[in-house]
Amino acid sequence: MVINFLKIFYRNLIKHKTYVLINVFGLAFSLAAVILLILFIRFELSFDNFHKDGNRIYRISVESFHEGKMEYESYVFTPPIGVDMKHEFGQVENYTRYSTGRPFYINKQNTPIQIDNVIFADSTFLYFFSFPVMAGNTNSCLKEPFKMVLTEKTALKLFGKTDVVGNSISTVNHQEYLITAVVKDPPENSSVQFNALASFSTLYADSENYMGWNGGNQYITFIKLCKNADMAALQEQLPDFMWRHINKDLSEFNVKYKANLQPVSAIHLKHGDFGYQRIYFFVVIGLLILMIASFNFINLSAGFYMKRTKEVGVRKTFGAGKKSVIMRFLFETFLIVFIALLVAILLAKFLTPYYQNLIQTDFYGINLLDPYFLGILLLLVIIVGLIAGSYPAFNLSSIKVADLFKENRIRKSGYFTLQNMLMLLQFVVALSLIIFTLVISSQLNYINHKDLGFDRTNIIVLSLENDRAKTNTQLIEQRLKSITGIKSMTASSEIPSGGFTSNGYFPEGFKTPVMINVVDVDKNFLDTYGIKIVEGRNFSDKFSSDKDAFLVNEALVKKLGWKNPIGKIISRDGKHKIIGVVKNFNFASLHQKVAPLILTNRPWNNQYDYLSIKLNSEDYNDILLKIKSAWKELDPRWPFEYYILNNLFDETYQKEFNMMKLFIFFSILSILIAAFGLYALSALSIEQRTKEIGIRKVHGATLLDILILTSKKYLIIILIANLLAWPAISIFINSWLSGFENRINFSVIFFIEGGVLVLLVSIVSVFVNSYFAVRRNPINSLRNE
Repeated sequence: MVINFLKIFYRNLIKHKTYVLINVFGLAFSLAAVILLILFIRFELSFDNFHKDGNRIYRISVESFHEGKMEYESYVFTPPIGVDMKHEFGQVENYTRYSTGRPFYINKQNTPIQIDNVIFADSTFLYFFSFPVMAGNTNSCLKEPFKMVLTEKTALKLFGKTDVVGNSISTVNHQEYLITAVVKDPPENSSVQFNALASFSTLYADSENYMGWNGGNQYITFIKLCKNADMAALQEQLPDFMWRHINKDLSEFNVKYKANLQPVSAIHLKHGDFGYQRIYFFVVIGLLILMIASFNFINLSAGFYMKRTKEVGVRKTFGAGKKSVIMRFLFETFLIVFIALLVAILLAKFLTPYYQNLIQTDFYGINLLDPYFLGILLLLVIIVGLIAGSYPAFNLSSIKVADLFKENRIRKSGYFTLQNMLMLLQFVVALSLIIFTLVISSQLNYINHKDLGFDRTNIIVLSLENDRAKTNTQLIEQRLKSITGIKSMTASSEIPSGGFTSNGYFPEGFKTPVMINVVDVDKNFLDTYGIKIVEGRNFSDKFSSDKDAFLVNEALVKKLGWKNPIGKIISRDGKHKIIGVVKNFNFASLHQKVAPLILTNRPWNNQYDYLSIKLNSEDYNDILLKIKSAWKELDPRWPFEYYILNNLFDETYQKEFNMMKLFIFFSILSILIAAFGLYALSALSIEQRTKEIGIRKVHGATLLDILILTSKKYLIIILIANLLAWPAISIFINSWLSGFENRINFSVIFFIEGGVLVLLVSIVSVFVNSYFAVRRNPINSLRNE
């Protein structure tokens, strides 16, 4: 029986190859997209699931409140919190801490080599996290100061081999670290990433490091609970714990910290950027694409099988039962779906590198030996096969034999047929994706060209990593001034891109501290960045008192309610007079309002961290070579590290840009699938109306007349699709735009653009078939009929 089914399938495939190919490739491209989405989602769900005892490991996160209002939550806090938890709570088995990542500069044969993302970690770090140790003793490798553990990649970079335990490395600051172990590189699905581990005890050797409860918020702490410990009970005890150690002292300032425990398995999805929202987004996209493809497949299959009514009639006349007819058509449908799946796997394998680059995630590729992956593919075949094959199979099998020999039943009266309803849903989904893509593109274009209140063009930034560069900023500026092409320079503690540090200050007239963002700058900062003064003046060397003076922005003046801010006093480590007010500028993400800001002229320890250089043109290469040469002359031990401010700004919105690319990709895919389906359906429809078109041509019908005749139904369906898509997508778009403080005006023009685009694609799809139908000789059409 199977052999007979295959023979019939092959004959029909050859006879109707256009419909079969459109069905196979339309479904294959959709399944390929779904496969890529499944691979990515599975990768996201696998984060941090490889740690032994992971169900007992929790990260400590702290919410910050001011005057009863939560301002932010961060897992970066002071170092003693884990230590004291272990001492005071019997449920806590142990703790581990590590610092935020920082670059190390290794001196190798008088050549500086930069190692990024080096973290200072407790001796319990490798006990908590299951990173395989290639060499060394896990228990003692990080116990003593100035010990270091390298990853495999870092060991190869520094020594060209991994057998390096016992060797030493020296930093350009003349610190020597003994290599005590080598570990495998952290996998891509690990929330904890590093290139090397330095012993945490090293930090205590530097008296300038804040290692108490009153500062040094740059450490991440994890705790491991004892077996059968009650996490909820421990969480309830944390308010009293925080009160004893820090909140009691902060209560007079109306500031409070609340500690929370985050399971390590939930860090990436629940507490990371986008998190579960990103998963939901990909799931919805995958379902929409699969829906479009399935609807398209059902429509084409129904049209294709309705051409075979007489074949079914003959089979029934010779005794074929309903079950036999159903089995035959389901078999053919599953075969087509299976072929489409094989093509989809090849497409997905080919597209994986491009897709990874598109979403900036190196998820694992296709593994056909993975039972989980094969199970998902099998489930896809069953779902799509049953959905697509059931309607034509059961419909044809239920038609009476006498009716099967009548005029082809593909042409049903009215607009409320299953085919039309499925086509309507296809275009609703395609329209929604296209409209949202247009909105994302416009929003990101708006961000890219919005006036930020400062000029970020033609600025390169040098990171002043070493102490010599920090303390000799003026010497560096003096040396660089002689380079042609440099317009101006400024030193600062931070640069306007991802936000500034905030501290508590006492403005004049306020009895409780106010959290205000702050940046330390020199007198050239405003000119270099093109920031305008709206009241008062800039810092100047003419006034020695300016070292203790402040500039503030308009947002701070508004928040404090000051009508005449010049001369007002803000207190913190002394009294500081306001000498000027600057125009608001976006120093943080455009997702946020411009926050209150103080600009000081006295950096911490008299050291700046960044040197911003304004160039006269975008031709950086020549000037950069000269700057690099001057830098090497000043200090050859340190590598020349720089970045372009515009690029840094773009990175802030990289996730939104990636989302835009994805929507463009899926929008194009959805409209192409819908267009191919419409093309095939219109071809089937025109084929059934060959006699009618021939008669109309004999009576003088033109191409336009035939086009209107064949496309009117589809145009009405697209119009209804617009009316259905617009309200639903409006809610989603407004919700997405609400995440931006600075956003475009969402207007009806996006709906019109999306509708016109779909309409044009649809008209072209129908026009091709109509054109060939008109070109056909009506005599041949009528003779064939």
